[in-house]
Amino acid sequence: MKKNTFLLILAIFILSQYSFSQCNINGFQNNYCVSDDPVVLSGNMPGGIFSGAGISNSIFVPAIAGVGTHQIKYINTSAYVVSQLGLFSPLATLGTTVSLADDQVSGVLPIGFTFNFYGTNYTQFYVSSNGFITFSAAQPDGCCIGQSIPDASAPNNLITFAWADLYPPGAGSIKYYTTGVAPNRKLVMTFTNTPLCCNGIPNVTSQVILYETTYIIEVHTTAANLTTSTMGVENSNGTIASAVAGRNRQAFNITNDYVRFNPICNTLITVTVNNTPTVTLTPFDDVCEKSNPFTLSGGQPVGGVYSGNAVNNGTYDPSIARPGTDTIYYTYTLNGSCAATAYETIIVHPKPQVAIVGLVDSVCINAVSIVLQGTPAGGNFVGSGVNSGVFYPDSAGEGITTITYDYIDANGCENSTSKEITVLPLPDFGAVIMGKNTVCQNELGIGYSVNTIVNASNYTWIIPAGANIVAGNNTNSVTIDFTNTAVSGDIKVFGSNNCGNADTAIFPVFVKPLPIASFTYTSSNDTAIFTNTSSNNTTSLWSFDDTSSASNATSPTHIYKYNKAYRVILTVSNECGLDTVSQVININGIGIHKFKNETNKLTLYPNPSNGIVHLNYTTEKGQMIFIKVVDLTGKAVYNKNEKSISNCYNLSIDLEKNTQGLYILQLIDGTTCFSRKILLK
Repeated sequence: MKKNTFLLILAIFILSQYSFSQCNINGFQNNYCVSDDPVVLSGNMPGGIFSGAGISNSIFVPAIAGVGTHQIKYINTSAYVVSQLGLFSPLATLGTTVSLADDQVSGVLPIGFTFNFYGTNYTQFYVSSNGFITFSAAQPDGCCIGQSIPDASAPNNLITFAWADLYPPGAGSIKYYTTGVAPNRKLVMTFTNTPLCCNGIPNVTSQVILYETTYIIEVHTTAANLTTSTMGVENSNGTIASAVAGRNRQAFNITNDYVRFNPICNTLITVTVNNTPTVTLTPFDDVCEKSNPFTLSGGQPVGGVYSGNAVNNGTYDPSIARPGTDTIYYTYTLNGSCAATAYETIIVHPKPQVAIVGLVDSVCINAVSIVLQGTPAGGNFVGSGVNSGVFYPDSAGEGITTITYDYIDANGCENSTSKEITVLPLPDFGAVIMGKNTVCQNELGIGYSVNTIVNASNYTWIIPAGANIVAGNNTNSVTIDFTNTAVSGDIKVFGSNNCGNADTAIFPVFVKPLPIASFTYTSSNDTAIFTNTSSNNTTSLWSFDDTSSASNATSPTHIYKYNKAYRVILTVSNECGLDTVSQVININGIGIHKFKNETNKLTLYPNPSNGIVHLNYTTEKGQMIFIKVVDLTGKAVYNKNEKSISNCYNLSIDLEKNTQGLYILQLIDGTTCFSRKILLK
């Protein structure tokens, strides 16, 4: 390949990457003054022709054009530029249906507006069944493969989107319609699911859009799988064309594809030539440094623009101007082209320097008044709690107060400064303690609280004797343990801060005592009389250490059946808890009236014995009999309880596993108790 040929192809490729839908006239304005110098015109795509009032050899002369509105036109439709950088976004498939047979060109169809194609205006078009639009009548149908364009042989003057041997009778549809409002209307022509000849398989769905005014051509292809086809544009004699790279009588398979053909130029610009205006400006008053911005005025004719130091959008801002003299310019432009300027000066006086001296940052609300001082002297203090230059904290009230010092100098320039002083409040009054008003001794973890006392930084709690704060001290919520020595009294709390204390809240608490168990007793033979000496109890429960049930009498009397030592337990309680005490009592003398030595009723044999002892006993039929054998320590080694089934009761007692020695047998028959010695050898 020759070097020059390669460079030409490279240039064409680079050019195809850019979109030029409309050319610009370089440096041309919409408005000129009749006295302005001539303007040399040029387009961003050279080769076009300028025409219109005041135009001479591509030079626009405002004086020749004259005062008024004129149109300047620049046209260059000698070529199209291909762009594939847009977005695939076909429009709706609507409109009039075009019915075509195989290898047929439609009759004339309306575009709906004037469309310029390669320098010629058209208002109608024709559709070929083989995938192209032409603007010329009597063009062949282009069967059966796309030409390589440019090609002087017919068909020419065409926009081809899928030039191939298509077969509309096989399937799909062809529709067109015009949409939009002038001068921005669009012609939309769509092939939908059109197959290649003649297998009836849908192959091509593609849409062509022609744009009014800009003369842009877009092709949106949903699907096209073609072996030998052409996509591009060609002029009326087939000498100039722009084909899409890779689609000039070539096979291509595309989906959701976007192509745009941009004419190099067709531009119409309106320009206005104006007379030169007469401009005046009224002098300005002096201002003070850093005073409020104000809108500039006094310029004639109205509608001009003010400029100069510290001027922004017609407003002069002394706060950003330095003391001295500023020049303000007023420029009036007629119709955006003819401009004239007038100017005046503004004197900016410096503002006085002021300060508040000796004022503290914070005071208590109950503090004495403060005499305010400012420099230079002679200004005025304002603010909450300020009266005749004196600050009264109680009048200002709690919170942050801003005190401002204003001063006006001989030039009438005012300045002010401010300082904040915080008035610290006393704690609020009226706190109410919340918690239990009745507790028990030894009750732990009881919470007491008050709602947050506004402005309090500390909380002081006072509690009754025997109570301890275990959590939350110096807060608005504490936890208290009431020990077993706690007594009734008042819980108190007050809030405080650096300015003083609040009133004390008082909450009476009744501390209920714990029960204390104690008793005394006297005994005679089998009877024990108990005296309850407990305190603070509401209930009593006695356990007598025998087979009898417990008693809840206050001071019971109890009858025992045996001579022995018994551990008596007394448990007393109240709603705060319980207490237990026990004593060992000794019962002696039972047998004088209880035990009978009636040998004729109870017989034991053999005695002494080697381990088996036989018992015979005469009793009433059905009588309950209780038999127990104990050693000399009182330990039971044998127990038997049963009901007699006859008047003569017999029982064999096995003591073989016990050691040799003396044992005592006890037999209880109702209220009668018998006792016998047994000797094991």
